[in-house]
Amino acid sequence: MSRPELAAAMRALGLRTEPSHIWRYEDGYAEPGLRQFAALAQVFGVSMEALLYGEDEAVRLARARESSASNSPVVG
Repeated sequence: MSRPELAAAMRALGLRTEPSHIWRYEDGYAEPGLRQFAALAQVFGVSMEALLYGEDEAVRLARARESSASNSPVVG
């Protein structure tokens, strides 16, 4: 996906995004805010954890959460 295509996809989600913003994220001059980050994940069809950590680590984190939830006592 090109920068103009990605910026257009993010604009379609209601964010004011230009190709120059994408370039700044890619080159490390800026980091996307939470709304931009969530939109990036949505455009790419991945979870925010997968976008931040990579697919393998996102799966590991999900399994750790599941394990922790199944081992915690039910309060109620």
